[in-house]
Amino acid sequence: MKKLAAMVLVVCMLLSTSVCLADEYDLPNMTRAELNALRNAIDTELDANHKATSSQTTKVDDAFKKSVHDYYGEDNVFWAWIDYSYGRDWDYFTIATHADIKKHDGGKARYDLVGAVYVIDNVYQTVYVKVGNEIIFDIREEVITDARIRAMLGYDIADATADLVKEEIEQPSSSTTTAPDISTPTSEPTEAPKEEKQETVPEISYKNGDRGDEVKAIQERLIQLGYLTGSADGAFGRMTEDAVKRFQRESGLTVTGIVDVETYKALYKANAPVAPTPTPAPIQYTAVQLYNKFDANEVAANAELKGKTFNVSGKVYSIEEDSGWFSDGYVVRLYADSYGFCYVYCYFDETHGRELAKLSKGTSIVVSGTCDGADIFGYPEMKDCEIVG
Repeated sequence: MKKLAAMVLVVCMLLSTSVCLADEYDLPNMTRAELNALRNAIDTELDANHKATSSQTTKVDDAFKKSVHDYYGEDNVFWAWIDYSYGRDWDYFTIATHADIKKHDGGKARYDLVGAVYVIDNVYQTVYVKVGNEIIFDIREEVITDARIRAMLGYDIADATADLVKEEIEQPSSSTTTAPDISTPTSEPTEAPKEEKQETVPEISYKNGDRGDEVKAIQERLIQLGYLTGSADGAFGRMTEDAVKRFQRESGLTVTGIVDVETYKALYKANAPVAPTPTPAPIQYTAVQLYNKFDANEVAANAELKGKTFNVSGKVYSIEEDSGWFSDGYVVRLYADSYGFCYVYCYFDETHGRELAKLSKGTSIVVSGTCDGADIFGYPEMKDCEIVG
């Protein structure tokens, strides 16, 4: 009898309702059959809602690992192949394991990892990650709406969730001696609270000129995501402001350069966008530099440049029609010395005729093309050209 009473109390706490089942069932006066039926109903509830299946643990595992990979980079995380544990309370799952993480706290060998995953519309979403003693992010209070789980985690339950609680515990009573449903108390549940306790969100606003540990933490996060370089010094200056603007732009937020509540939340989400890799600037040569490379050592120049695309700048010596090696089109020669004896040949196809017709001798231009080595006189040749400046 004591063991069954304890089980009823445990389920009462898990359900987080305002009516405790231990108060609703007259355990001392129940028949053995009724007690067995109640025990079976409790076991069914625990199996159905508080034990994770293998399919669910796989989805929890995938969601949690993706979040950690997004945060640190997949190549920097090496997971333990044993030592996993999972928990479940309705649509709220927990996972605990270990991993080697290169880029965390100087790259110590192993960390305890704890996470939480919440199922929203059949999508498994990571809502909490803790590595060692550091909480990487925690959005449980913002995301979780289930009244039972919010109560279990110690969060406020709004009036809007009262119907959910009632739905769990308010079922038609039965006059037969069939197995009682543990979520079916024999009396009406107490009325849900009338007044909703308002949750206050602290104002967050960090901007140029601010200093302190919070600014330093924001800088460290921006560095981790690739928006800021150097070290975090806790001083919100122009470079930090520019980094915040780039992050806001990538996140689809209003670009202000100020870390407000929305920006702060976005920074610490698991799927926060990393800074895009900048496109490397194209190689730049003047026509004189390019000619001199081939004139000095044609073998070395071919090894370094042939087949590569880059920009060449110079003054136009001539614009001519060409029926050459590459196609019927045009060739523009750029001065490669001060006397008009040496050139860089730039070949254009027939689609560039109208554009080239606007050029005149002595015009300074920048041409992008692919180096095809040098001709028999040692003059560099560029094919598939276009004017880019």
